[in-house]
Amino acid sequence: MSFTGNLLISDIKPRQSDVIVVLNAGVEYYPRLIEAADLYKKGLASKVVINGNRKTDILRDLEKRGFDHCCTWYEDRVRILEQLGVPRKSVLVISAEDAYDTVSEALAVGNILVEFRAEKVIITTSKFHTRRAGYIWSKLFSGRLNIQSVSAKRDL
Repeated sequence: MSFTGNLLISDIKPRQSDVIVVLNAGVEYYPRLIEAADLYKKGLASKVVINGNRKTDILRDLEKRGFDHCCTWYEDRVRILEQLGVPRKSVLVISAEDAYDTVSEALAVGNILVEFRAEKVIITTSKFHTRRAGYIWSKLFSGRLNIQSVSAKRDL
């Protein structure tokens, strides 16, 4: 890997935390779910947090016209986590309809974690997003959340 590529990666050995957050943006979502399940099974946190339910104005308009989703937005994700050994009761689902980038996702999810009195948070993301995501979360929640950024080991 190039020097520049290594600058983007900040992968640490995670320590005991309150929750593991699976960052939602990007195509590497499934490796992040797998990583979160692996960390959970190692006993590093008692909850895995997933977020989603992104909405556009067009989707909101369709819903106003009566469109009804066939199932909840999170069901497949929870079922994958269950298959990987995370009990459904250990998954915290956060609807973040207007989160479309790392900052808006951090604000939507992080503020709820602060309300739940979480203090230590592991975020799982893609390898090349670890340093940036960790920096953003740490800056936004300085003094309120202790952030650890961990890469999905099965990420390309």
